[in-house]
This record gives sequence, C-alpha cells and structure tokens, in this order.
Amino acid sequence: MSSTAGSVVSPLSAWAETHTNALYQASTQETFDDAYEAYFAKHTEITINGKNVSRAHHKQEIWSDKHDRSEVSATVCFPAVVEVLGLASNSNVGSVAVFLNVTIQFADPVGTLIITASRQLT
Repeated sequence: MSSTAGSVVSPLSAWAETHTNALYQASTQETFDDAYEAYFAKHTEITINGKNVSRAHHKQEIWSDKHDRSEVSATVCFPAVVEVLGLASNSNVGSVAVFLNVTIQFADPVGTLIITASRQLT
C-alpha cells in the first residue's frame, strides 16, 4: 500500500482513482473508449440522480461533456475515497465510493465546466 497526503491508499482505491483519471483525461475518442471499457463492466448498472441510464448513454454523456467544445485540459481531484474490503482479506476485492471534482477548461468558447460527482464501485 502506498501513502498519499497522510492516508493509506489500497490497490482498490488506487485502481478507482487511476481509471477515473484516465476517463476524464483522455484526449481522443479512442483513448476515451479504451478508458471507459477498462472502467465499466459490460453489464454495469448506472444510476444518475436517481434515474437508471444505459451504459451507452452514460458513456456518450461523459464524452459530450468533454468534447462538445474545444477542450484544453481536464483536472480530476478526489476530496474523498471510501472503501470497504471484501470478506476475503484480499485488498483487490470490495466496494469503493469515489467522490470527485472534475474541472474541464475549454478554449472555444473560453470557459470552464466543473463536474462534482460520486461513484460507488462494487
């Protein structure tokens, strides 16, 4: 386990943070598709604001948020990551709740999109 800002980061938390970063920092459709496929299972159940959405819709929403305008950069911050390891003392099995803030800077038109979200990964 590694230590970040005084806290211990398990392989499960690190996996969630790494895949979240890859998703929002992907700069081409191909790298985005690869990041999404590595992050979300084919039979994922996705709920946004209390509504179930399809995996395809969710994927398109994230891509649209990033690339409807000319993106300059995306920064992901994790104010909190909470995890519960599975019953087998395996640090690669369990549930992780990732709280994140994504700031996307655009060049045309100039602007900023801030996404505040949480994800529960099981």
